[in-house]
Amino acid sequence: MNETVDKAKSFAYFVYPFLFDLPDAPPPERKTANSTSPDLFSIFAGRIAEATLENKRIWTDWGIPVNDLMPHVARFLDPDPKNKKPTGRFWQLSNDVAQKLQTNKIGWRMLRGKTGTPIPFTLGGDFVVQLALFRHGVGFITVSAQPVSNELDAWLAFLHDFRFMSHRSDVRVCAERETYDPVSKQKATASYNPLNVPLSANDNSFYFIEVIKAFLKASGIDATEVFTPGHTLPYTSLFVRGAAENDKPTILHRLRNFFGPEQGANTSPDDLSPNHAANLAYARDQWFLQTLNGGSFLAFDGENTPGDDFQNNDLSKHTGGVYFCANLLVLYQRFTLARLSERVATEALVDGADKKWETIRDDLLDFTARGHFAQAMQSDHHHRYYRKWQEVLQIPQLYEEVRNEVRDMYERAVFRLRQEDDKREKREENREKLVAKRLSLFGLLFAIPALILAFLGVNIREYPSGLPLMAVSSLFLGGFVLAALAYWILVKFWNKETT
Repeated sequence: MNETVDKAKSFAYFVYPFLFDLPDAPPPERKTANSTSPDLFSIFAGRIAEATLENKRIWTDWGIPVNDLMPHVARFLDPDPKNKKPTGRFWQLSNDVAQKLQTNKIGWRMLRGKTGTPIPFTLGGDFVVQLALFRHGVGFITVSAQPVSNELDAWLAFLHDFRFMSHRSDVRVCAERETYDPVSKQKATASYNPLNVPLSANDNSFYFIEVIKAFLKASGIDATEVFTPGHTLPYTSLFVRGAAENDKPTILHRLRNFFGPEQGANTSPDDLSPNHAANLAYARDQWFLQTLNGGSFLAFDGENTPGDDFQNNDLSKHTGGVYFCANLLVLYQRFTLARLSERVATEALVDGADKKWETIRDDLLDFTARGHFAQAMQSDHHHRYYRKWQEVLQIPQLYEEVRNEVRDMYERAVFRLRQEDDKREKREENREKLVAKRLSLFGLLFAIPALILAFLGVNIREYPSGLPLMAVSSLFLGGFVLAALAYWILVKFWNKETT
């Protein structure tokens, strides 16, 4: 293929999703009537904003396109300091730290194994690295990278391979930096190791995922995997020139699956259809491609493409702005629901953990209010795109699944609590009956001797003549012993009945 990519308008992002835990609550201060519990997410986000690397602030605020969002959604995502409990916080690398990855003196290459041709690439564009954190313990680091070449084959190969940041052993990168020898007064290049990541002894190459981990560690984020380990989700926008009409379906198919130029030759007619289920038409010869593997925007520029300012400038900004924001928002929904479902399976359903459902239930309710939106975008195009992502990532089904799990878990916990209450009430009832029986038996200890004395005519005033005192005492003590023996036998029998 001889197609080329308009690099001025095209870009490639690689989204690395992860999970994180919020720190423990700070020690309680003296509470007043108007005091409220601290928002742990806001506290944690404040620490991230202050994190430094070599005494330089790592992150600076990234302004998301709140004007394109529904007002209530924008209020949850707006990083305004007045927003005391935001749903998310968003940053990008500060200029001082970004220079470790992006200057005209640094050259990057992606190695493609023993037989693959290395692909030179650059980092950056509108940003180098972005960080997005959401309050339910889901985060994303996004890397902006693209090939130096403008050939479509190079872009397809790069998109296919670079997303495997450590998932495949043959996808490694290396960097070189321009140096200057003051003695010889000559420029030279030397191997460059940003952030002191582990290097291969053979060629000084490394997995790019190590760069991501270095930023997470420096920021104080203890991240855990939530996707295929070392695997990122590409998000790209390609403006392709010189494509023949009969080649467009194949290009659509390859980009939709992130195939390299040597892949995707044996395709079915359904795969080559412009009306494929994963294709969302935007305009003539322009589509959004939305799959579980990632998202793309593909536009074929030609003689019939309008040359207005929107096509030349605004469209590329929109795909990297509001559309990318919608993609992140739905990915946040996907992984939040996945995490809640995992917590149901691992925490709430084990023996003795019925009370944990309360925390999971509260988190689900908070997510429903702050993150699960049927409509998040203002305009028709943005809304259709957002809803398409929800459909592809099965957000409605995942939400119903988790909600049903939490409801069933709630009913199970309530049923167990009712069982415990019934058992407790029964124990109390049996205890009361036992006390009454013991009191009645206790009376036998005195009733039987009293009957014996009455039979013999013994009372306080008189003692019958002719009866030896020893005989009366023996009869009295015998009756008392007999009553005690009967009391002991009956109490032992009733104790067995109540156990």
